Amino acid sequence: MTRHVPPVFTVAELEAVLARGWRGLTEVELGGWLLRAADGFTSRANSVLPLGPPGRDLPAALAVVESFYRERGLPPTVQVPVDAPGSPLARLDTTLAERGWTVLTPNLVMTADLDVLTTRLPPGPDAFLVTTAVPDEEWLTGYLYRGTSLPPHARKVLVATDLPVFASIRDARGQAGVARGAVNDGWLGISAVTVSPDRRREGVGTRLMAGLARWGGMHGAARVALQVDGGNEAALTLYRGLGFTVHHGYHYRRAPDGSATGASSGTLPG
Repeated sequence: MTRHVPPVFTVAELEAVLARGWRGLTEVELGGWLLRAADGFTSRANSVLPLGPPGRDLPAALAVVESFYRERGLPPTVQVPVDAPGSPLARLDTTLAERGWTVLTPNLVMTADLDVLTTRLPPGPDAFLVTTAVPDEEWLTGYLYRGTSLPPHARKVLVATDLPVFASIRDARGQAGVARGAVNDGWLGISAVTVSPDRRREGVGTRLMAGLARWGGMHGAARVALQVDGGNEAALTLYRGLGFTVHHGYHYRRAPDGSATGASSGTLPG
């Protein structure tokens, strides 16, 4: 398949692509805000992604957000990509902080050209790599979300994209690790990378990346993006060694226990 090389995306443009690769089970647009809910599985699928103005002033927008999440038994949460100082996203982050929305889970988005990545990965097919279009039970058992097993509805979130793949390394000792990929707009998004505790330092993560890179190339991807905990030094070292660089950061802000509608009046920045 011919690969279309996507241009260098802005923060908002890349976040929009990544949002199509990891979706909420319910998604509602509020102007340029995307409200997502998935019964609490993953912060990304249960938060607002502000890609543009919401089409109303900030107190009114936050009232809609609060109602959306509290009706579903979820804490109102906004995913805030970190953009340049003075940008609309930066000003939104400052405004939310002033209103008492607390920061959770700082993360980094890292990107790489697929051609660069493949030069640093093991060549040739991996005899122990298994790829499927839907996750089987063994894959689901191997994916530990923040160190815990998955809830029953996790499968619905994992397959909620146009072109997913579920990769695992399985040999005579059992399943060594799992990862998920999804291609959208020429980007291969990699997520859910989990190496079994007893198989660490065996190169399992690199082998999973190699398998996903080959799959992505066959499905038209030219660039790769992934999210990583900003404090996970082992993962950062691995990805930097494979040619990834930081595109931008993001964090989540959660509403205070009180209602945002009681905050002082104002308009959404930008």
